[in-house]
Amino acid sequence: MEFEVNRGSEGEALFRQVTSDLSIEERDYFSLCFYDKEEGIRHWLYNDKKILKQLKNLPWEFSFEVKFYPTTPTTIVDDHARYYVFLQLTALLLLR
Repeated sequence: MEFEVNRGSEGEALFRQVTSDLSIEERDYFSLCFYDKEEGIRHWLYNDKKILKQLKNLPWEFSFEVKFYPTTPTTIVDDHARYYVFLQLTALLLLR
């Protein structure tokens, strides 16, 4: 998916667009991240900081991922949020 944000936008602007497009109301479990492919490191995008300052010279490519897993998945009320947690857990299990 592609989204448009101002170069000076904070991470929250992009995160809101993504979660809105995915119809996710319980946003607390998720975050956007980006990868430094040279160093092989994942960085979480901070919603309260400008995107441009966080990326420095990296490409504007992000992944939508679960940042905090609930101890009991049934506590997630939002069906869409529960579905994306399930998708990521399934993907992680298949990688092992």
